[in-house]
Amino acid sequence: MMKVLMFLLLNSLFQNNIKIIDPENFLELSKDRIVVIDVRTPAEHNLGHIENAVNISIADIDFIKKIEKLAKNNIYVIYCRSGNRSSIATKQMSDMGFINLYHLNVGYLGWKKYINSKQ
Repeated sequence: MMKVLMFLLLNSLFQNNIKIIDPENFLELSKDRIVVIDVRTPAEHNLGHIENAVNISIADIDFIKKIEKLAKNNIYVIYCRSGNRSSIATKQMSDMGFINLYHLNVGYLGWKKYINSKQ
């Protein structure tokens, strides 16, 4: 059942304006043109995050209100710990009319693993 739900969620991502991005391609994006959003909790964010990431927790009751304040035409990279919460947040943003969305599907764990492998 869980596999079916994950398939449906991932399938819906590809039907929208959401691009899946990995850490290597993320590094190639122009940093001055993107907004990186960490949808983990503030406690998780404080333990470590991608440089310059804005923390807007999907668990926050005001998540939608905070997202509504963002410019819809900016370029956003969304991530969480492992990719699950960020896939939900990215889909919500797409449904709200955001047009330039990237989902870091390996999450912060995958990001750290990639960065550590390059050192």
